Amino acid sequence: NSMVPDALQEVTQYLETQVGACAAVAPDVHTQGLLKIGDASREILKVASELEAQMVVLTTHGRGGVDRLIWGSVAEQVVRNGHVPVLLVRPWEHPVPELTSEHPGWRVLVPLDGTKLAETSLAEATRLAVGGELLLVRDVVSGHGDWSDDLTEPREATDMAKVYLDGVANRLREDGIRVRTLVLTRPVVTDAIS
Repeated sequence: NSMVPDALQEVTQYLETQVGACAAVAPDVHTQGLLKIGDASREILKVASELEAQMVVLTTHGRGGVDRLIWGSVAEQVVRNGHVPVLLVRPWEHPVPELTSEHPGWRVLVPLDGTKLAETSLAEATRLAVGGELLLVRDVVSGHGDWSDDLTEPREATDMAKVYLDGVANRLREDGIRVRTLVLTRPVVTDAIS
């Protein structure tokens, strides 16, 4: 063990504080703190397997460029090597609003590619969007905007994507879920969504 006793005590106290905070928010949920020493991604995957976790939730640092090359990405390793769904959360720069009449729920964006595998994310997205809405998105930009000279190709692809999204949305609406759909037709995804 390469950690000095003061550091171990500080980390242990931090974990105990987080366990207490979780218990205050969700008293019916069993919360436990575990301190593991070693490679972060390996330890996370090992504990997820031992506990038979159904999901791993990680906060990302949002590192890029040289930092990522040097340090790697724990989140990326867990996503790549794990066998359970991984929910990645970016750190908030402002407090997370509680559900109120002014903020009735979250708008959760769900990218779909037409496969059953992509649709497996819908159950968790629906749970997260309670009171809010789901935004189902399908990308039809071929090769990031390099359509062939045949002008019917993008129109047909867009029409097929819309039919697919509407089918998924209608199934969700039958369960009382608010859903919107969006077919991305611009090479820059952020331009299409905003």
